[in-house]
Parts: sequence; structure tokens; C-alpha cells
Amino acid sequence: MSSAAELVKRQRRATTFTLAHAEYGDKHIGGVNVVEVDDEQGEGHRVFTGGRDGSVRAWDLSSGAPRCANTFEGHAAWVNDVKRIDSTHLASASSDQSVRLWNTKENALSATLYGHTDYVMALGRGAKSAHTLASGGLNKELFVWDIERRVTTNAAPSMTLYANTYATPLSGAKDSIYALDVSANGNVLVSGGTELALRVWDTRTKAKEGKLKGHTDNVRAIVVDEDGKRCISASSDRTIRVWDIGQQRCVQTFAGMHTGSIWALDVNHDFTRVYSSGVDRRLCVTNLLNRRSTLLCLESAAVLKIKLDDSRRDGGSDGDIWTATASRSIKRWPANVPDDADVSGDAPSTPIRYAGAGSGSVSRQPGDWFDVGSPGVTTLGTPRKFDTWGDGSSGRAAMFSGGSVPTTPSKSDVSLMTMSPLNEIVGACPVERHAVLRDRRRVMTQDSVGAISIIDVCTGKCIETLDGVKNSSDFEALISDKSINPLSATPSWFTCNSRSGSLEVTLMPSTAFNAEAYATD
Repeated sequence: MSSAAELVKRQRRATTFTLAHAEYGDKHIGGVNVVEVDDEQGEGHRVFTGGRDGSVRAWDLSSGAPRCANTFEGHAAWVNDVKRIDSTHLASASSDQSVRLWNTKENALSATLYGHTDYVMALGRGAKSAHTLASGGLNKELFVWDIERRVTTNAAPSMTLYANTYATPLSGAKDSIYALDVSANGNVLVSGGTELALRVWDTRTKAKEGKLKGHTDNVRAIVVDEDGKRCISASSDRTIRVWDIGQQRCVQTFAGMHTGSIWALDVNHDFTRVYSSGVDRRLCVTNLLNRRSTLLCLESAAVLKIKLDDSRRDGGSDGDIWTATASRSIKRWPANVPDDADVSGDAPSTPIRYAGAGSGSVSRQPGDWFDVGSPGVTTLGTPRKFDTWGDGSSGRAAMFSGGSVPTTPSKSDVSLMTMSPLNEIVGACPVERHAVLRDRRRVMTQDSVGAISIIDVCTGKCIETLDGVKNSSDFEALISDKSINPLSATPSWFTCNSRSGSLEVTLMPSTAFNAEAYATD
């Protein structure tokens, strides 16, 4: 392309800027999509989070109360996944079609990885092979990045790495990828998504090694064991499956612990217990050896991601578990597993409630174990795809409301909601709707708790705050009030959106000066 054509193209590009939220400095704005524990610290004193406000944040836990230590800015859309690379580097994936590498010691951007043509949904890296980084996303795209050259050489900071030079595409996926994981040695990669099946890849040869069939809905989470011989997957079909990668078959299926899609998954250090959560807000632990499950706690919104922190692991606990939800808070819960029968099959110390069709309502109280597993043989199909908790109405309400608290929770849900997490990091209220006023200079916004503000786009400041009630007619009434929004013939010269939870203003070269005015006019 000629220099003149490139100049014309550049001149036609839109410019977008964000009007900073008042609390953006030390809080996420709105929902948090992912949480990652800093396992390089040894003491578990730091966690990383990625939010819908496009930021990645590091939280210092050394003093007990979480404190925002660093904010990494650069993504232009939701951050969908975050992975620790080594003691100084962190990777993040975003809906802006990029993967970014951050230097956590210098608090700076190290590199931007381009190659995806749609949302990047998931990252994976080998725990013992720090420089094996895989990224997967929509449009059937899966890349294995060669970031070792960037990390170990004196390359320019904030450099851009393109997939055609620094990545190897893995071809063969038939549909969008929602989840992936890599074995500890970095040799085995397993991906899954809307194709329903899981695909196995060898990262050394970049070849597809197999296909694991069994799920009947989207695959949302995957965990691969250290040696790459087994993996666990969670799906929107409400089941968790254990796979033998070498034999390419499902060896166990677990169903009945959740009433909605399972979106989040993690396992303990010896791969004997799996923690899961999702749309129904229930955080459950399932024993893979005796195939029984119990409830740990109930979240306040749909759980998008969980991460086990085993820095405080002991004989009766797997440590703590962090939850990232569609709400504006991140919580830390104790991963204390209630007493259960030992793996030899002896009688349990607490009653077992079975999740069969004729068993009726299953107790939701922590400590009550119930059978959820199939025998340890090959399984086909999706067993027991129904509500085993006896509260189908409240479960469906949670699903249709996007994972929010049902309007009429059951009595047992109410008792569970009184449980307190060890820590809670509360974010700021996001902007949920907005309207450009007739003078084409002011914008009226309303946040998630109903507060209404008027913002001056030219100065980027809030000039007035009004009372408002969420879901009432106040917002529309104020827009129609001519004392607040008088008639004006000013042409439109910008557009707005609030997808990130803050107000974003976009200027197009063709319209940015439509409302240009001079003092002499």
C-alpha cells in the first residue's frame, strides 16, 4: 500500500476515549471475568484479575485486606482470561482480538500479540514450561506462541508480535474455542468450545492427536493433569467429565451437582477433588475417587471463573478458592472439605443423599454428600440431565436473569447466602445505560444501583448528579424534562457506548467537526 493510501486510511480511523470512572483508580468497574493466583510468590500473597472494564489488576494480600497494588491498562475491551507466565510476566486475553504480555515487576506492557481475528477467550501455559503459551478464541482460532524470544532477549519494550512470525496456528478446530489448558510440561494441549467435542494437540509437532466426544452442549472449562494423561472438562450440559487422553475415552461422568451450565472448574494438587461452579451460583466440590459431591457455598451471581489457592493447604483443606462473578465483586472462600468416607469406600461420617430421579430434593447444606458419579468405565451420553436439587423454579430464574439472585430464593438458599467469604474485593458500579442530550455536549448516565449523572463530554467531568431508582421511569422522565434537556439544533458529532462499565466516546473524522463553532459566529 502506498504512503498516500496509508495516510488516507489512518485519517479515516475512529478515535475512542474513555471518561474515567470516579473509582477506577483502585477498583474494577462492573463484572470480573477471571482471577489468577500468583503461584510464584510462594505465600499466595498476590492475585491477578481481569475485568469487563478492560483492565488487569494485581491485588496485594500481604496485609490481610486486599489492596490494588497495580493496574495494567491497554486492552480496549473485556479481559477474558489471565495466565501467569513466570515470576515477572503475565499474559492477558481480550475481546479486542489481542493477547498482551505484562512485566509485573516494572508494571509495564512487554508485548502485544496479534493474530486473532475475533474475541480471544482462553489462555493456557505449561506450569513447568513457562514459555509455552496457547491462546484460543472465536472463529475457530488456536495459536501456540513463541514468546521465549521476547522474554529472554533484549527486544524493544511494548513491541508488537504477529502470529505469522511468532506463533504457530493449530488447524483442525471446527468451531469457536471457549476453553483450553496445557499440561505442566507444555507438550499436551486440550481445547473445547461450541464444537462440543474436545480436541487434543501435541504442541511439539503442532499436530492434532485426538478428539474426545461425549458432551452435548458447549464446553466451558478444561483442566489437564501434570503429565498430560488425563483431563477434566465442564460443560453447559451440566456435567463434568474425566477423560483418558491416551485412550481417547471418557472414564467418568459426574452429573447432578449443578442445576445450570457449569462455567468454572479447578482441581486440587493431587487431582482427586474437583471444584466447580457456574450459572446456578453454587460452588461444589466433587471427590473423583468415591464419586460424591457436596456444596461449599452459594455466590451472589453467576460464577465465571474459579481458582484454587493452595498456599494454605493442610490435611483438612485444599486451601482457599477465589471466585470471579458477573457481579462487581471477587471473593475468597475457604476450601475446607467436609468429612467424607475414605477412598476405600467405608461408611461416610455424614449422610449421603443420592442424586437419582426418585430421590426427591437434595439437601443444599454443606457437609451433606450425595452420589453424582458414574462407574469408572466408559460412559456415553449425558446421564441425569435434570434438576436434582428440588428447586427447579429458582434455578431457572437464576439462569434467565443472567445469574443474579432469584427474586424468591428458597429457604436453604437464604441460609447459604448468609455465609461470609474470607475476603471480598468490591468493585465500582458500572454505567448500565446512557443517553446523549439534545445539546450534543452532555450525556446522562445511570449506573447499576440507579444513580443518575450528567457528564460534560468536552471536559470529561460530571457536572450534575440526580436521584434515580433502578428500573424506574425516572431516567426517561429526566430526558423528557426540557429544563434539563432543552430543545437544540446541534448536529451529532460523537457516539457513546458503556460496554466497559464507563462511558466511552468515539469520534469519527467525517463527523467530529459537525458542531464546530467560533466565538465570532
